[in-house]
Amino acid sequence: MVRSNIWADNLDQAKAFSSFTTSYVDSASLLIESQAARPSVVEAVHSGNTRFLNDTIMYIQNASTFYAVYVTDSSGQVISSYPYDFVGRNDTDKLWIDRVFETGNSYVSDAVASEVTGKPAVYLATPIIRDDRTIGVMVGVLDLYYYSTFIAGAQTQIVKYVYVVNRTGHVMLHTNQSYMDIMQDLSDRPGVQNVLNGQEGVVEQYNPQEDMYKLASYSPIPKYGWGVVISMPAEVAYEPITRATFWFIIFIALVTVLATAIAWLVTTSIVDPIFRLTRATDKIPYGDYHKDLPVARRDEIGDLARAFDRMAGNIRDSQQKIIVARDVAEAQKNRAELYVDIMGHDINNLNQAGLFSLELIEDDPNLTEEQRELIKGAIGSFEGSAGIVENARKIQMIDSEKFYLENMELNDIIERCAREYPRPKGKKVTVNYTRGPEMVVKGTPQLKDVFCNLLGNAMKYSGSEVTIDISARQVIKARRRCYEIEFTDNGQGIPEELKARLFRRFERGMSKEHGKGLGLYIVKMLIEHFGGKVEITDRVPGDYTRGTKILIWMPAAEKGGE
Repeated sequence: MVRSNIWADNLDQAKAFSSFTTSYVDSASLLIESQAARPSVVEAVHSGNTRFLNDTIMYIQNASTFYAVYVTDSSGQVISSYPYDFVGRNDTDKLWIDRVFETGNSYVSDAVASEVTGKPAVYLATPIIRDDRTIGVMVGVLDLYYYSTFIAGAQTQIVKYVYVVNRTGHVMLHTNQSYMDIMQDLSDRPGVQNVLNGQEGVVEQYNPQEDMYKLASYSPIPKYGWGVVISMPAEVAYEPITRATFWFIIFIALVTVLATAIAWLVTTSIVDPIFRLTRATDKIPYGDYHKDLPVARRDEIGDLARAFDRMAGNIRDSQQKIIVARDVAEAQKNRAELYVDIMGHDINNLNQAGLFSLELIEDDPNLTEEQRELIKGAIGSFEGSAGIVENARKIQMIDSEKFYLENMELNDIIERCAREYPRPKGKKVTVNYTRGPEMVVKGTPQLKDVFCNLLGNAMKYSGSEVTIDISARQVIKARRRCYEIEFTDNGQGIPEELKARLFRRFERGMSKEHGKGLGLYIVKMLIEHFGGKVEITDRVPGDYTRGTKILIWMPAAEKGGE
């Protein structure tokens, strides 16, 4: 029965991913079709107004999941494109262009290797019609890596085993992007041929390539000829059966322990002198134990009672020492609880973030009861624990003021951050910085953490594409020579009422991204300890939605000494 439920649940998951993928492509198609049907776009293609077309397709690309958009004229020649320059290229040999001119209808291509990136892409082409005649084609190139990253972000175990194949059995979507990079041929894998034939179901068989048994659930995407496959190792798929067996064994063990305990209690209740010795032992440290202690007996019980009597004297002599030790331990315990309270606040924030995601997943009607129990018991913030400890260490170091300031060159630090900070997968990140004249300030190696933190926030709280501009210049502030470092980005921006709060401990912005609420707090503490100041404002004054600007002022180091 459990095995049957596992098969049914995995198949339901495959159907859900199939339906979601169809909706994802349909929504992208609807966007490109609606834009191509706009009268202003039709007139621009007819009149050759490429400036208007360039603005239009740039808007489409920025507001969608297309990584490229372009427009052809009636001869199939590209007249406008963004962000890649295809202008002048003749695309009449492209299947999606040919089909649109042939049928006058929109066409969605199979997943093919992009001629720009070499990675899988789907071309959504739709006609631009004027007076019942196709005068051009608008094409959106769907960003499958964005969709793959979106799927990988789902907080469910099964997602890492999901992949989508195109009409020839090659990988077009996979949470392991190395498979997507080469469009791995999986046509020989369990279930792939079945799903490409329009079938849905579950198959369990041995996979010689991976040397293991796999449970493959598959569901077609009939509208586009693709297929979704969830291929799990059999031992992972059948883990609920293993878990049920484990708990059954635990239950039997507990019953055995309980039966043994009952037998022991029944046995001891028969021997009254043993109970009397037990009561006397309990009273040795504080009470009158003699009335329960049979010291007058001349047998083994009496010998034991007299031994207890001698022990009582030693216990009472040691009582004061125990009380003193207890008081010391209590004081140490109170200090430990203080530290636990401090750390617990951060850990609780992480747990709440994890619980929020888990509660969303728990609402999925397709989950089994076993899966719901797993979700309820999950803890999603282990990775954040190390960061909390590290941040606590930094805060402690800052508060202790154990700083040994030295001369630091700002150009070097900014360039290292821009060069070394890891870029998030699935995002296009551009960091612009031009090295200027030498800028020396007083600081410590932690100054690099300041700029890396600001870079990381700009990358993290943004869409699929972000541009970060960094500039630095010398200014006079409060009659003192300072360096002003400016970070600007075109990300989500920060509402005015949140700006001041972001520099407080445990405060975060309105983004759903997980964070520990310490990053900007530490930035502010470090900058102020170095004698500087930090401020958040809008990239475009008065419009926070256009991005964020962060300004840092640091006093210049006096020449001729550390």
